[in-house]
Amino acid sequence: DDGTWASKLRLDHPLLIAEAIKKGAFSDLSPEVTAGCIALFIWDRDQQVDMSIEGNENLDIMEDAFDRVIEGIEGIRDLMVKRGFKNPPIPFWPAAVMFLWARGVSWERILSYINIGEGDLASLIVRTADHLRQVAAISDTHPQLARAARRAIDLILREPVYIP
Repeated sequence: DDGTWASKLRLDHPLLIAEAIKKGAFSDLSPEVTAGCIALFIWDRDQQVDMSIEGNENLDIMEDAFDRVIEGIEGIRDLMVKRGFKNPPIPFWPAAVMFLWARGVSWERILSYINIGEGDLASLIVRTADHLRQVAAISDTHPQLARAARRAIDLILREPVYIP
């Protein structure tokens, strides 16, 4: 049964994302946190990105969800390494950035927190939205997650990334 719904996920790292879903790491998450958790699997560049969040931005809920996802996929990542597959690091910053963006933090403020260009940020947002569309497609088996994914898309596709 897991293979049937997981086969609908046409995205980067489908095995890892499906395992996290199966282990319950995506259960009962808000749309903002769902966007952040999906963004974890988007950044594929071997580039050091520094993040410095200032002010009253609270990332506790995103940090807890990050830990849940990493813990949920730890076993499959270990198995992948044993079998000779690449196991790229999963940095926290994409989750934090997407979570804050979904919560309505401004474009300029997000860019002040990280050392990536505007095009890279726009790409992260658009690719996250594409992945969220794939997650929304498993509504038959994971209706709550699919609803959160659809709502997350609406939250992250806003100006200047998406102009209606």
